[in-house]
Amino acid sequence: MILLATHSGADFDALASLMLASKLYTGSKIFLSPGPGKKVRKFLEKEGFPGEIAKEDELENLKADILVLLDISSIRRTGGAGQFLNPKTEIHIYDHHPPRQSDSDAAVEVRRKTGATATILVGLLREKGIILSPEEATLAALGVSEDTGGLTFPNTTNEDKEVFRYLLKIGANLSLIANYTEETLDAKHKKLLEDLLENKKELDTAYGKITILTADISEYIEDLSLAVQRAVELISPEVLIAFINTGEKLICIARSATEKFKAGKIFSEFGGGGHATAASVTVNSSDFHLKKRIIHHLKTSRPPDEKIIINPARILPSSNTAMEVYRSMLHLNQRRAPVGDASGKLRGIVERKELRKALRHNLANQPVTEFLSGRAPSAPDNLPSEILEKKLAAGGY
Repeated sequence: MILLATHSGADFDALASLMLASKLYTGSKIFLSPGPGKKVRKFLEKEGFPGEIAKEDELENLKADILVLLDISSIRRTGGAGQFLNPKTEIHIYDHHPPRQSDSDAAVEVRRKTGATATILVGLLREKGIILSPEEATLAALGVSEDTGGLTFPNTTNEDKEVFRYLLKIGANLSLIANYTEETLDAKHKKLLEDLLENKKELDTAYGKITILTADISEYIEDLSLAVQRAVELISPEVLIAFINTGEKLICIARSATEKFKAGKIFSEFGGGGHATAASVTVNSSDFHLKKRIIHHLKTSRPPDEKIIINPARILPSSNTAMEVYRSMLHLNQRRAPVGDASGKLRGIVERKELRKALRHNLANQPVTEFLSGRAPSAPDNLPSEILEKKLAAGGY
C-alpha cells in the first residue's frame, strides 16, 4: 500500500498536496487525520474532495510499503499515520519548508524553496504531462493562494506565480478561490485582536525590533492566526510574536518580514515549526515558561550571519565505502559531513542525499571519495576571529 499523509489540522496547501500526490502515486490511499482547519472543513462539506479520502475501516490492519509525507517532513506530525508503518516502510517527502533535525529519514526527498508545496507538485505533474480537471486545478490554486497570501507574502516565488497563472488557464475557479481565502474576522477574532493590540511591547534585539503581543482567552478560537495576521497588517512590524494563553495551552505565533529573523528555524528550537516568514509552537499548561524562554533566546542570541559557530564535527574516513559512511551519518544524524584521510587531511564534504542516490544505483561498495561535493574549508586554531570573518566573507575559505 502507498499511503499519502499530511499534517494534522490540514490547511488548503496540505489538502491540495494530498490530491496532487494521488495523481503522481497511482492507486495510493489518502490518510487525512481528524480535525482539518475550519475553512478546509467548510470546503469539504460544500464542494467535496476531487478524489477519495480513505475511511478508517479501509486502512485497518493495513501496512504501508511507501508513506508519502506532504507539506511536512516528520511522521509524528501526521496525526496518526505512524500506525500504518512497518520496519520496511519507505518514506517519501514533498515539502516547501526548510529541513529540520527532527525530519524523518527519506528514500525520496523533494524539497524546494517555494511558497507552497502544491506549487512543487503541480510542477511535477506538468513535467509528466498529467492534466488537472477544473475542480482539481481550483483546489491546487487554493493551496498556492492560501500559503502565499494571494501571492503577496515575502515567501512567494516566481514559480508560485507561474503555477497559479497556469491553474487559472486550465480552469481554476477564481471566484471560488476568493470565497475561501478572504479573511473576515468574527466577533471573537475582533475581541482577540483588540486584546493583542492593548498588550503590545517592543523588544530591541540583534534581529531588529520585535513586537510582542499577548492575550488571554477563556475558550479556544479556531484560526487564531487570522487575528495575528490582521495585527501584522495594522502595525507593519519587522517581526511580530503573539503569545495567546487559552488556559489549557499556550499558543505562540510568529511573523517575520526580515531576512535576519527566520521564524521557522528559531521556533524549531522550541518544538515548533514553519518557514522563514511564519511559524508557530503550541505547548500545554505544564510548559507556560515557554514565553520566558523564547524572549530570553531573542535577547541573548544573534542571527547566524552575525556570529561564528564553532561546533567540532566528526571527520569520516575517506577509506570507507559509501554504505559505511551513509550508516555513520544516519547514526550521527548528519546531513553533510567532512571526509578526511588517515593523516587528518580533509578531502571534501559528502552529503547524505548523494550517498542515498548511490545506494539506489547499487554503488554501495564504491569509495566515499567518489561522491564528495566540494572541498572542506579549514583554518588554523589561532587565527583571530576578525580575520576569519573577513576571509569567509571574501570566499577565502
